Amino acid sequence: MPSTTRRRRSRRRSRYDKYYKPQRPRLRMALTAGLIVVLVLLAGVLAWAAIVYK
Repeated sequence: MPSTTRRRRSRRRSRYDKYYKPQRPRLRMALTAGLIVVLVLLAGVLAWAAIVYK
């Protein structure tokens, strides 16, 4: 039983790698940084609105 689950997990990982390995790590880093910037901006806008409309 564990051998089949291990085989299935490795197959899923290889398929995932096949789709996501071609992406450059720089692109993924830029996407992650953009997401963080958007979250920080959203938090800043919410904090500003809370201060202004108190």
